[in-house]
Amino acid sequence: MKTLRKGEMYPIHKSWYCCGRAKPIETRAKKERKYAGAGVRIIVDEHHARGYREICSASELRRRKHALMAEPKFLICFYCNRDLRELEYEDIDLCHLESKGLGGARRDDHKTNLVLGCHSCNVSNGSRRPSA
Repeated sequence: MKTLRKGEMYPIHKSWYCCGRAKPIETRAKKERKYAGAGVRIIVDEHHARGYREICSASELRRRKHALMAEPKFLICFYCNRDLRELEYEDIDLCHLESKGLGGARRDDHKTNLVLGCHSCNVSNGSRRPSA
């Protein structure tokens, strides 16, 4: 494996910063990050109403889905008001009120941003904000 010298571009990708070479610190986005337990990252965001955003791992999102499913008042689809007890587990999705698609800079996995919905409703809604 060839190691790149300082000032040498990677020949295949024609890029200065690829294949493990880090960008200089002054060009990296500087965000203050904290960890609030296993699988939850807190990102300080002065533009957000809470002042921070949460980004969760897949396992933590699964835990939050199970917590929502344990409460009977959340067992209706957010979009079509269908009773979710009729559906299989795989057909129930954890939906974001403020969608996390189209630009991860606004991604927020906080508990107040999560609801349950049918898989078909969630897919048809896509990255739009819900009209309900």
